[in-house]
Amino acid sequence: MEEELGQSVKSSSVTPVSRLMAVLRFFAEGSYQHGVGKDFDVGLAQSTFSKTLTKTLKILERRLCPVWIKLSMTEEENKRAKMWFYRRTQFPGVIMCVDDTHIKILPPAGEPYLYYNRKGYYSLNAMVICDNKMQIRCVDARFPGSSHDSHVWNVSAQHSRESHRRFEK
Repeated sequence: MEEELGQSVKSSSVTPVSRLMAVLRFFAEGSYQHGVGKDFDVGLAQSTFSKTLTKTLKILERRLCPVWIKLSMTEEENKRAKMWFYRRTQFPGVIMCVDDTHIKILPPAGEPYLYYNRKGYYSLNAMVICDNKMQIRCVDARFPGSSHDSHVWNVSAQHSRESHRRFEK
């Protein structure tokens, strides 16, 4: 992965580790201006950072997400999750939880009204599924902020998979 990060921006003066640090700093603070642009150890010009962020996200999605974010569970994990959720909620058969969250963004150039949410700001509506250990099992951040949570769920691959499984029983 370090080799891929090294090729992500043509500048040879910024190390792959510095690029990754800048992206992680951005994730932690949600802003370029607060940390990445001012930090002595991580400081990158905004244009360099923009290219780095885009390419690093693609690398992370391709290399790390398939390893760390998996919807499937073993039978033992299913059993433990069901027991954990039942002890806390008295709902039988629950193995994961799903919810949506709004990720604040700047208004996009094309059709910004689609991204204006009911909370009064521009966002992406991201669906997240997690298990009993609070491990993220699925993320879908394709939808604009005006999309209702039920719509995001109804058009998701996870909903289709669950619907098919219910009818097979």
